[in-house]
Amino acid sequence: MLQALRLLWTLAGTIYGQISGMLDAERAYEGIVPLTKKALQGGTNFNDPDIQRAILEIEKLPPFGARRNNFRKEYLKNKSDFLSLPDDPRHLDNGVWW
Repeated sequence: MLQALRLLWTLAGTIYGQISGMLDAERAYEGIVPLTKKALQGGTNFNDPDIQRAILEIEKLPPFGARRNNFRKEYLKNKSDFLSLPDDPRHLDNGVWW
C-alpha cells in the first residue's frame, strides 16, 4: 500500500511538473511571440541580434524531443515561417506544442 502511494505521488508530481511547464511556456509564448512578430513586421531584420535572442528563448518553450524539433523546423527557419506563428499558443498543433 505504501509503495502504491509513493508511486501515486511520484506520478502526480511528474504530471504537475508537465502542466506547470506547459502553463509557463504558454505565458512566455504569449509575451514574446507577438512582440517579436510586431518587430519583424515593423522592419526589423530576422538576423537582428535581439530577434535571434527572442527566437532562442521561443525555441526552448515546446517540450524536448520531436515536438521541439518540429516546432523549430516549421516556425523558426526564416521570417515568413516565424510570422505564421499564431499569437495564441493554444492554436498550435499538438505535433509542435504541448
